[in-house]
Amino acid sequence: YISMAYIEGKPLSGLVNIDKPLPIRTAVSLVRKIALALDNAHRQGVIHRDLKPANIMVGAFGEVQVMDWGLAKVLQVGGVADEKKLQHLQQEQSIIQTLRSGVGSDAPGTFGGVGSETQMGSVMGTPAYMPPEQALGEIDNLDERADVFGLGAILCEILTGKPPYVAEDGTQVYRMASRGKLSDCFTRLDQCGADPDLIALTKQCLELEPIDRPRDAGVLAERVTDYLELVETRLRETEMERATEAARAEAESLKAEAESARAQEEIKRRRTTIALAASVLMMIGLGSASFLWIEQQETRRQADLASSHRTQAEQAERARDEYRELLYAAD
Repeated sequence: YISMAYIEGKPLSGLVNIDKPLPIRTAVSLVRKIALALDNAHRQGVIHRDLKPANIMVGAFGEVQVMDWGLAKVLQVGGVADEKKLQHLQQEQSIIQTLRSGVGSDAPGTFGGVGSETQMGSVMGTPAYMPPEQALGEIDNLDERADVFGLGAILCEILTGKPPYVAEDGTQVYRMASRGKLSDCFTRLDQCGADPDLIALTKQCLELEPIDRPRDAGVLAERVTDYLELVETRLRETEMERATEAARAEAESLKAEAESARAQEEIKRRRTTIALAASVLMMIGLGSASFLWIEQQETRRQADLASSHRTQAEQAERARDEYRELLYAAD
């Protein structure tokens, strides 16, 4: 028997193909963790060859486990392969052989010796996520870039909700994979509305020729890290722009309020000035009217007085006349 760790979590496929999938930024962060895990394998000369969301376990705190290494292949150069070659030269003969004791072993259950290398034409993996060279059974041409294609396929499903190859049945999917028919995939990527930089990186991972893809998972992890840092920079710049705009709007609002207050104060001051002027004018008007009334009254009084004097003079004159007449009569 063997003892294995219990891994608790959810498959990535259950997180990207639901009604409320993971935010793109979070999902891309998970892809970065997957790439870092694969980079460790690639440094040991091992490729996975069956990368897909269903084989990625995501824990409750975002931890990532790359599962199902049943189709893993030990490359003939680098990492584990070179270690095995050195052991073979030192021991000359291996007494105890393990699952991976044969350099370049392909299938689980095979041991070193005659026939342990997978022959040309053997096809293993999941066609919907498979690079063309793997779909064509070109085993000798498989290297780390086959896994890079698988990571690009995961990115494609994160961005579009579907793997690179989609058809009505498995046979059609396999034919699309073997022919590298990615036109529909690229159209979906162009229409997904994601960041152009992320779309371009996904397309580069899905290039038909392995030489056109990032060299290995480590290179891809650096590219994804650079992209995430760019996103963070953009977010910070956007937040700063929003804060600056909010501060500018607040300053404009305060300025407008101050100008409005000054305008209201100016209107109030003008109204007060006008009211004072009106009061002064009213007082002047009332004073003028009073003066005119007094003058009219004085004129009238003077006229009445003059009239009274004339009347008295007339009466005195008549009295004198009457007195003279009496004197004449007495004579």
